[in-house]
Amino acid sequence: SGAAFTLQLRPDGAIGGVPFGDSWTWKQDGDSVELHYANRLGRTVARRGTLVTADSIAGTATSSAGGRWTWTAERLP
Repeated sequence: SGAAFTLQLRPDGAIGGVPFGDSWTWKQDGDSVELHYANRLGRTVARRGTLVTADSIAGTATSSAGGRWTWTAERLP
């Protein structure tokens, strides 16, 4: 299991609640959601997911270093 963290997806496409927030963005097209960000080492990550329910997302991610993994997200109350 990977690291857990809390994000705030803002209506303007920015992501809050993370360090280096200006390099984190997101967009939604129907049931598809994409998050893009850079880590502290300057490598980039793209997370692509699908709304499973109104409150959860599941998908896959890739990094510029060649990593691939699955991920999930849930809306917090």
